[in-house]
Amino acid sequence: MTMPLGQTVSVEIGHKFQDLGLTVGADAQIALEESAASDAGAGGADQPIAGYEVVNVFAEYKPRKMENLTVRAEINNLFDETYAARGTYGQEFAVVVPLYEPGRSVKLMATLNF
Repeated sequence: MTMPLGQTVSVEIGHKFQDLGLTVGADAQIALEESAASDAGAGGADQPIAGYEVVNVFAEYKPRKMENLTVRAEINNLFDETYAARGTYGQEFAVVVPLYEPGRSVKLMATLNF
C-alpha cells in the first residue's frame, strides 16, 4: 500500500529591503484534489482526497548595529485552512479520520549569534 500524493504546486516569493535590514516573504502549497482511487484489492480506497491551499508569510529583521541579532515573525496557515498534508496516510478511506495539520499559528523568534 502506498500514500497517493497526487499533484502539488509550491510557490515562494521574498524581497529584501537592504537599507532597512528587512526581508519579507511568503510561500504557498497547493495540493490538487486526488480522485484516482487505488486498487480495491489493495485495501479498498473509496473516496477522493480533497485539495487544499496553504499560505505562510514572514518578516525578518536584522538591525545594522547588531548584525548578530535576527528577529523573525511568521504566520503559518494564514487563512486557517483545515487540511491533512498529502503525506498523511489513510485519507482515501472513509473509515479513517486523517490527522489534520495545525490551524493558523503565529511565531515570533529572536536569534542572537555569538
